Amino acid sequence: KVNLAGSYLSLNNISKADQYVEQVLAEDPDSIPAHVIKGRIHLKNRESGRAVLEFLQVVEKDPQYMPGYILLSQAYAMGEQYGLAVDTLINALKIKPGSSDVMIVLAEVYYQKGDYAKAAAELKKVLKTNPDDIRATVNLGKVYIAQKKFKAAEKIFLDIASKHPENDTVLMVLAGLSVFVQGLQMALFPLGEEMAYSCVKKGNLWVLLLFAFTLGFGTTVAEPAVIAFADEASEIGADAGVFAFVEV
Repeated sequence: KVNLAGSYLSLNNISKADQYVEQVLAEDPDSIPAHVIKGRIHLKNRESGRAVLEFLQVVEKDPQYMPGYILLSQAYAMGEQYGLAVDTLINALKIKPGSSDVMIVLAEVYYQKGDYAKAAAELKKVLKTNPDDIRATVNLGKVYIAQKKFKAAEKIFLDIASKHPENDTVLMVLAGLSVFVQGLQMALFPLGEEMAYSCVKKGNLWVLLLFAFTLGFGTTVAEPAVIAFADEASEIGADAGVFAFVEV
């Protein structure tokens, strides 16, 4: 029944998954696999509070079960309780120091929180131990894009492409990133500099303030699109099997 519930959940048949997992919990309220699936059902339904309650039971019943901490942190993060998500993963690392799975998810929480420096630091720790960890490598590229370090991100995707030349998805992501960077350097940056010099030469304070406001507003509007590009690239790569997010 647990396996059936998991299978239905993977097929997004939530009602069937819930039906079987409830039968298991009625027979064995302490079933850790059943509580895990029940919590994942709540995550699918965007019910972060209920998911937290399920995963808390999991880690209480088996403090050595790392996927329980990972899922609990994801439930906290879904509810934008980033502090609790970080604390949960740090506690997991005390139990299992150096766990790359936990550190990668910790980096993802920092990324969602907007703390890109800490996200990059965690991913670099993973890569220091295992330079070939493809999940950490791709996620670090995503962090660099969020930090607007496009050259660094391009270098990462070039490295991935060299190691996986047979995969078209990596090459498409790399090509898109390269064209984006070249477009900035060839068109937007020179145009912005020319407009800035023109405004300064005119010596009109109001024109200069209007230009600064327009530039700031445009950047604010464009930034989510760049981050969305990175997220979409990660999802496409996961679907294509280039790399995998932590599966529990």
